[in-house]
This record gives sequence, structure tokens and C-alpha cells, in this order.
Amino acid sequence: LEVALAECRARGLHAESVYLLERMGLHREALDVLVKDLNDVSGAARLATSGEVADASLWDDLVARACDDPNLAGELLECLATSTSTDGITSSSSCAGGQHISNAPAAARNLLRQLPDAMPVPHLRDRLRRCVEGVRTELSLHAGCAAIMRGDVSVLFSRKLKLARRGVGSGRVSVQ
Repeated sequence: LEVALAECRARGLHAESVYLLERMGLHREALDVLVKDLNDVSGAARLATSGEVADASLWDDLVARACDDPNLAGELLECLATSTSTDGITSSSSCAGGQHISNAPAAARNLLRQLPDAMPVPHLRDRLRRCVEGVRTELSLHAGCAAIMRGDVSVLFSRKLKLARRGVGSGRVSVQ
């Protein structure tokens, strides 16, 4: 893998370098390539919040970079706002392919708490509105699913109760 990585770097194949770095377990270097060379905020956010990567400091590094760069902070908020959609369908997303980021609402809250107060984040109001709408949609879906499940449980319990009340045959038939 090291030879392939050296070859990819020599030829400027950044996306391939990220893949190899992730396979080698060099997640911090992969994050650097995603942010600096590819300007792929969605890929960086996916990598930093991935359950496969057990290094919480990756997210901290990404947030620290966002605290220094208002455009990166805005793109990261946009990515987190669009990834709160549970079905992965987004209308206008800076996230490539509408990638789902695990626990995006908590990640957005974490990012907002760490941003400097005076930082002018482009389109902040719109991005925050999309974050809130995504969370509302997710909560609405959860509530709807819970209501459907309660209804199904009630119907199935009624069926079971009806079957339990019926008599059970002994298998014998008496003729008189």
C-alpha cells in the first residue's frame, strides 16, 4: 500500500490517496488531504464522524480548522444540515451524494458551540434553519413510526387474545 500511496501522491491522485490512507489507518492524513487538497468537506465530515474510526480527535481537528476558516465552517454546517435527512435525499446539498453522517445534529451543535462569536459564517441563518428543519423532520418520522408500531402491537395483541379465548380441541370425538 505504501508504494501505491507514493505513486498516487506523485501523480496527484488525491481521492485515491485518501482511500489508501484510510485503508492504512492513517485517518488524520486522509483528513488533511480531504480538506486541503480536495476541499471535500462532506468526505472529511463523514470520516471524522464515522463509527469505523474510533478517534474522536479527528472531529476536533476538523472543528478547529473550521474555527479558523469561515467558509469551511459554513460548508461543514451545510453538510451537517443536509445529512440529518434520514433517507439521504437532499435537494441542494454540498455533501456529495447526500451522504448520511452519524449523529449529525449533535455534531452541528458541537461545531456551533466552538465557533468564535465574531466569525462571519456565510449564509449562517439559512444553514441553521436547514439544521433545525432536518431535526424536526427526523423527530416527526420517529413519532410517526412509534404511532404505527403502537397500532401494530395493539392489533397483534388483539389477535393473540382472541386466539387464546378460543377453546382448544382435545382431538377426541365422542359419538353417541
